[in-house]
Amino acid sequence: MSNRNLAFLILISFCATILWAIYYFFIANVGSITIDVWNIEWVKLSLNWEFKNTESITCNNKCWFSKKPPINYTLVVSKETYKTQNIDFKLNRSENKNIKLILEKDVQSDEIKLSKDEKLKALKYNKLIASKNEDSWDSAKRIIIGNYAWKIYSYSNKDNLFYIYESDWESENEIYSQKEIKLKKIWINIVDWIIFYNSQSDKYLFNIKLKSNFRLDITEDINFIKVTPLTSKYIVNTMNWIYLYDISNNSFTKNTLFDDFVVLNSGKILGVIYPASIEKLSILNFSDNKKTKIILHDISTISRKVIYETTSSIKYIFNEGWEIKYLDIDMNLFSLKQLEIN
Repeated sequence: MSNRNLAFLILISFCATILWAIYYFFIANVGSITIDVWNIEWVKLSLNWEFKNTESITCNNKCWFSKKPPINYTLVVSKETYKTQNIDFKLNRSENKNIKLILEKDVQSDEIKLSKDEKLKALKYNKLIASKNEDSWDSAKRIIIGNYAWKIYSYSNKDNLFYIYESDWESENEIYSQKEIKLKKIWINIVDWIIFYNSQSDKYLFNIKLKSNFRLDITEDINFIKVTPLTSKYIVNTMNWIYLYDISNNSFTKNTLFDDFVVLNSGKILGVIYPASIEKLSILNFSDNKKTKIILHDISTISRKVIYETTSSIKYIFNEGWEIKYLDIDMNLFSLKQLEIN
């Protein structure tokens, strides 16, 4: 056989192989891919082929990639305010693959800081208090507790007389007084308008918004107190446990599942578990990945799911209207955006 004929046969064999591959992968055995994004619109889908090809579409509710060869793919799912997902899969010969996606909100944590105007007014009030303390050496010294809702709160305690003051930076009023008390500890919840203080073994809660004071019948050292949607009930965070405390009858219920929690308006609970709480993670069957977890707990169905994880330290969590906030270990206030808590 001449070299010319041999070359011709090789060319024909090569072309036949190419045609067979095209027929096998792109005609006879092609499949389709259906993607369901559960009634979410304007979702961007990028289908990346094994051979580096890319095909992108915008999906509303449900969409399709048709006549696709049986090879390996990576599907990239993206939408503003949602987490981007990368899904690797292999499409088999003549397969009609269905992919159902659950898009998760991309939760953002933004620190809440005082405006420049608030800072200037706070400095002005601090100077006013310092001036009063210097001029009134024989009276009770004034101590700043903190600021909240455009107002600053301070207190004085001398000769067993306790006073709480409220100031709008220009004027101030005495909003509470109590006799026969010597303070050991005082703290303010800057989110819920709560002042907690104790004298010897007696512990008290002062609700700034209600201008009401309550004695707490609890023996443990208290770290923090928060409100709930029910006026008479508060969440009391102690050195050992978290309690739901009812001030109407001084009764309280221990919560052993979480390191901190809030009660949502829906009645569900949003709980926090710290990385060090190995036993709580084990009880709830959550992985120990060294992150602080926020868990949505539905009391009616006993269902629990992690809706946010972070390496940041969440000390106390709050529910303010429709917004979830938290304080870190340095008592800086943050707001969590895009949490799915319904």
